[in-house]
Order: sequence, then structure tokens, then C-alpha cells
Amino acid sequence: LLRNLLSAIPPLPRQPTALTGLVTAIVMGLGLEKEEKYIRVATIDPATGKRRPANVLTTPVTNAEFLATQPQSAGHFELTDDEALVVTLFPGNAGYFTVPVTNLWTITDNYWDAQTSLNKAQAVANPDGSYTIVISPTDPGVANWVSTGGLNVGTISIRFQDLDPWSGLSPWVKSQVVPLQWLSAALPATTQWVTP
Repeated sequence: LLRNLLSAIPPLPRQPTALTGLVTAIVMGLGLEKEEKYIRVATIDPATGKRRPANVLTTPVTNAEFLATQPQSAGHFELTDDEALVVTLFPGNAGYFTVPVTNLWTITDNYWDAQTSLNKAQAVANPDGSYTIVISPTDPGVANWVSTGGLNVGTISIRFQDLDPWSGLSPWVKSQVVPLQWLSAALPATTQWVTP
């Protein structure tokens, strides 16, 4: 029902605040009981009960309550306009992965005007089979850029799917914050750069 309702709303050049608020209210109303638990996956360390540091993604694990059949690496970001979160991931035995960025309510903002996610088919691999993804509010000119949609804070939930049960290679993820002016030094030499 919700998908059909949202699909009936055509993309607008600029979303009216009232419409964005209404959509958020509907999504929150339908998923409110799970929302707090889901946000905790991205922000709270289950072992200590304390808030995770920003810009640090977890080791991919399955969660019986959310995405029980797929490992997930979760976290939250806090970036200035001149910073990037450089994420290097290795899909291991996963045939598919996705790197989506969401707002603090875990809702994807304005995905029709900005590349706010990348998946295995869209991303450019490094020669060793890993992927280096640059998450930033500002376009860094990298093919593997995931836009925050202009957000300086939000959540990330990297998901790995289509796992090969016979493979011993497990997915892994690491991340670091880099000023945009030093980005090229933090990326592999084989990084694919793009121009407007």
C-alpha cells in the first residue's frame, strides 16, 4: 500500500516541505515500533550499550531481527561539506552488495536527483576485487561516489546478499574520514575519476 501510494507521487524538481513531512510521517507511523531498534543497529554497540563513534562501520554480521539472511555493516556518519568517508569493502562470498545512505530516520532522501547508493553492478571494482566507495555531501569527482544528498549526518547500512555457502571468503569493511583536498592520496591509484 505504501509503495503504491508513494509511486503515485511524481518526482518534483524540489520536494515541498509539507510533502516530505507527510511521507516521513506515513513511513514513521507504519514502522515506528521497529524504527528505534533499527537506528540502534547503526548507532549503538550491542556489547556495551554505548553510542558507536561516527564514521566507523561495523564488521558485517547477520541480525536475526533485521536482514537475518544477509550480513550487514552498519554505522552513522558525521561529515562536513569538505570531508569524505572513504569506505573500502570486500564482498567476499557475496554475489551482491549495496551501499545506501539514509537520513537519521533511515529514509533515503531524494534518490532521483542524487546517487545516494551504489551496488555491486554499478560500482567500479579495484584490481584485487575490493571496492573503494567515497561517501560525501560534496561531489569529489569519483565514479564510486555515494552522495549524502546534502546531509552532513545520517546512517549507512551496507548489505551483502547472494552468499556462496561453499566459499570461505567473508565480506569485510573498513572506513576512514579524509578531507576532500587530500582525497586522491587516500584512494587507490586505479580509482576512476569523472568530470561533470
